Amino acid sequence: MDANGAALRLVIADDHSVARRGLRAMLEAEAGLSVVGEAVDGQEALDQVRQHQPDVAILDVRMPKLDGIRACKAIKRDVPTTQVLILSAYDDDHYVFGLLEAGATGYVLKDAPDEEIIAAVRAAGRQEPYLTPKLRERTATHEAPPMSDTLGELTQREREVLALMAVGLDNEEIGRRLFVTKVTVQNYTSSIYSKLGVNTRAKAILFAIQHGLVEPARDGG
Repeated sequence: MDANGAALRLVIADDHSVARRGLRAMLEAEAGLSVVGEAVDGQEALDQVRQHQPDVAILDVRMPKLDGIRACKAIKRDVPTTQVLILSAYDDDHYVFGLLEAGATGYVLKDAPDEEIIAAVRAAGRQEPYLTPKLRERTATHEAPPMSDTLGELTQREREVLALMAVGLDNEEIGRRLFVTKVTVQNYTSSIYSKLGVNTRAKAILFAIQHGLVEPARDGG
């Protein structure tokens, strides 16, 4: 359920009908989750999200017409309030980092237990970044400085910017949320990269997820 107690509205996209039907059945068996649309490819996923404006879009990585990365970018561009959760059979770093860059809120593997997938969906519904533990452990060596050193360096506003980055907002949207210009946000992100010792948005987001630095981002927050 969302912050107001309403059921989370979901769109699911997977080009394999058996996987899609199984996912739908699992999700709709859970209280507070409602599947409002299905898609068989990335373009249809985008169309369904535009039509229904769900809380969460659950996307496969490899789909016809638009792959997961391009579909994610398009969804975050057209319906930025929809959180994107990736449910994939692939745990390659290329996909993980590419989708974090594209604005995905979370990434979970298809072979994860049902309860983990449901937890990831609910986290996305709360606008909380989620990375499946298997990936979080494996990527822990990706340029992540010790948390204790970094916590003291990031300002409160930089933490706010990082939290909004981690739920998939681009600089323009972050600026609107925080009532600052896009240039000001770019300055904050440059400072964040410097303090974290990273050089890409995805690595900054990964650090935030690894170390629990982000708080749930609320509308208007």
